[in-house]
This record gives sequence, C-alpha cells and structure tokens, in this order.
Amino acid sequence: MNFTKKASILFLFILSIFATGTVKAQFITDSVNGVRIDTSCHVVIDTISEVVMDTAQFEDIYLPEDAQFIPADVLYHSNWNNTDVKLRSEKLFEKNARYILPLVKCEEHHFVYPCDNGKVISPFGYRGRRIHTGTDIKLNLNDDVYASFDGVVRMAKRYSGYGNVVVIRHYNGLETLYGHLNKIKVKVNQKVKSGDVIGLGGRTGRATTTHLHFETRFLGDAFNSNKLVDYDKFKLLNDTIIITKNTFNLRKGNSNDDVEEVYIINKKGKKVKVKRRVKHKTKGKAKVKSKGKQTKSKSTSDKNSYEVKQGETLGEIAKRNHTTVKKLQSINKIGKKKMIRAGQKIKVD
Repeated sequence: MNFTKKASILFLFILSIFATGTVKAQFITDSVNGVRIDTSCHVVIDTISEVVMDTAQFEDIYLPEDAQFIPADVLYHSNWNNTDVKLRSEKLFEKNARYILPLVKCEEHHFVYPCDNGKVISPFGYRGRRIHTGTDIKLNLNDDVYASFDGVVRMAKRYSGYGNVVVIRHYNGLETLYGHLNKIKVKVNQKVKSGDVIGLGGRTGRATTTHLHFETRFLGDAFNSNKLVDYDKFKLLNDTIIITKNTFNLRKGNSNDDVEEVYIINKKGKKVKVKRRVKHKTKGKAKVKSKGKQTKSKSTSDKNSYEVKQGETLGEIAKRNHTTVKKLQSINKIGKKKMIRAGQKIKVD
C-alpha cells in the first residue's frame, strides 16, 4: 500500500515537471513564430501587425529563482548589452509594426517621476545641428534619482558625455536612461521597482549645471519622452503608449522657430497660401503688437515706403498706392518669381 502511494506521488511529480516544461517550450516556440502568450491575461496574440508587450509576470510563473530574467528578450533578439547606451543590432524595430506598450499594470507597478518634482530646463530636440536625445530636469547635487518603472538594470557605468549613467530595460520593452549622476546606486542585472533609488543627482560628463538627463528609448532608438510624460504635472499622459515609426520623427530646425502661413503669387499669377518657417529672436526685448491705435513711425525719408501686410500681393499694393505692379517690381528690384512677405518694406514711388 505504501509502495502504491509513493509510486502515485512520484508519477504526479514527473507529470507536473513535464507539463511545466511543455508550457515553457510552447512560449519559446510561439515567440519565434510571431505569436506570444500575454502573461497578464493568458491569451494568444498575433504579433505580425501588432505587438503587445508585457512580460512582468513571466519570471514568476516559468523561471526558477536562480535563473537570470531579461525583459523583452525575444523582442530585442537576445541583445542584452551592458556596455553601450545604443543597441547596435540592425533592424530591431520593424518599421511597419505597431507596438502597444502598457505602462501601468496596477497600483503596485506604477510610474514614478525620476526626481522630486524637478522642472524641465532643456527639452528633447535639435540643438543647432546636434540632436539632444533626452529631457534635462533640474535637481540639486546628490538628490535621489528614481527608477520610473519596474525593470532590470542593463547598464550602470561612466559613459562618454552622459557621465555616470544608468539604463533600465522595462518589462514592456521600453528603456529609460538616467545621466550625469554623481553616484550610481545599482548594479548591472539588478532588478528594480519603480521608485527605487538608482543614483544621486550630479553633473558628471558633458553638463554645464547639476541636472538629470532623462531619456526614453525603444529597440535602440530614443524618442521624445513628452509622448508619455506630462512634465507639468509630473505624471504619465496615459497608461499605455503606442509606438510606430512616426514616434521617432524629429522636427528639423531650432526650437525657437515657428511656422506661419503667407500668400504668394505663383507662376500662373494666382494667389496661393504657403507655409514658411519664421525665426523668433530671443535676445533683447520682444516687440508687442498692440490691438489699439497703430502708430506709423515713418520718418521724412521714409514717406515713400510701404510695409507689406499679411496676405497682401503686389497687385493690391499697386492699386492702393495708385501705381503699377511693373513699376513696383522695377524700383524695388523684385523679380517675377520672387515673393513678398509680411513686414517687408517696399518703395511705392
């Protein structure tokens, strides 16, 4: 009788091991074939056109305690680089794919602003010809810097212009970077929770003041963290972010540039609307336009000049000043194909 019980227990134990191995093997097979099991709701999702990433629970369900767990390993093609910020594997991001990344699972796994209510002092975007790939947040020397989401530390070292930097890969495939730290408080391959202190604020590397350089990255490339963080309210914009190739688009030009619509005369003589970039000067006092009485500051030598108003054409100006378009083009040396712009002064006599 005792022998029968022992045999039954042994049989059940072997069966449970076999079942666990089968599930784990099926997960790996499905990942390779473009299908994975979403461990948050246990349903199969087709990933050919749309990828939903959330592997936060996979570690607890399938892997033993002594095994190292790499978040989104299938998505990154097993690229776990502990030496470089940018992953250099080619074609990690599928340009026609649409990746849905859940950012918040529950109250326990929430977003934490990377430092204590620091204000943005330099946004993501172009600095002249160079791209500033992160958002600079003001903090004081040795202020705590926090992990924004749960994840695993991929990189923690001194690195070029970043100074002391920590890169964390999160379970949805997102990566966050924390640069210019005075001191690093975590190690490579260490698991962290959102809100854990990962370093102390500083100005190491290429930094002119004490601040945190914060980046959001996905599959090797940085994108504007304004797409997921509300920096005025220190919280997430949404609990999910959808990433496509358009997420990484950068607007060329200086951040002080603006776009205005102007009217020009095309080759066929028709008045058409076009967009033109206008640079706003930051030095000196800004000119304020008054809605009240418009004062004409014309000197005696400037009596015969006319300031072009928004949307005006040479034909309209000629008619208003009792002259012809041909004469205006001649005395102002304006070619037939050259456009006039709002604010431009031209001679009318």
